[in-house]
Amino acid sequence: MPPRVQAIVAPGVTIGFGIDFGPALLTVSPEIVERWSMSVADLAAHALANLHEVAGTVSPDEVHRGPLGDVDIAALQTRRGIGSVLVLAPTELARIFGPEPALFIAPMRDLLIGLPASADPSLAAWLYDDIASGDPNCLAPRAFLFNGRSITVEPLAVPLLAA
Repeated sequence: MPPRVQAIVAPGVTIGFGIDFGPALLTVSPEIVERWSMSVADLAAHALANLHEVAGTVSPDEVHRGPLGDVDIAALQTRRGIGSVLVLAPTELARIFGPEPALFIAPMRDLLIGLPASADPSLAAWLYDDIASGDPNCLAPRAFLFNGRSITVEPLAVPLLAA
C-alpha cells in the first residue's frame, strides 16, 4: 500500500482521504494528489465541502433517541459513511442533533453517539469500549465536546483498549 495523504483539520483531528467505490475504498496517495494538481489543503477543503453536501441529506428524524440507564442518548448511523465525521461539521451537528451542548463519541466509521454534555465521562468511555471492541477497524478513543457551535476534542479514558 502506498502512503496515504493526511491533513489536520478543525477541531485538531487528523484525517485521511479515500475514494469510495461502494464496497471498496481507494486510499488517496501523494502521487494521486500530485496528478490532480492540487494541494493537500485544497483536497481537505474539497473533502469538507463533500461532507457538508452529503450531511445535508441527513434528516434529524434519522437520529435514534432513547435512555441508557438514566441518561438520554442520541445515536446516528447514516448509511452514507459519514456518521463519525460529522464532528468536523458542527453546523450540521446542530441541525441534525440539535443545538444543545453534547458529548459525542464515534466508536465506528458511520456511528456517532451523543450524550448530554454533563454525562459522566466514564459512561462515555464504557459505551465507546463496548461498541468499539466489536469492530477491528474502530476509531481512536476520543470524546468530542459540542457547545452548540463548535467542537473540542477531549481524551477518552478507555481502560480495556489501553491495556
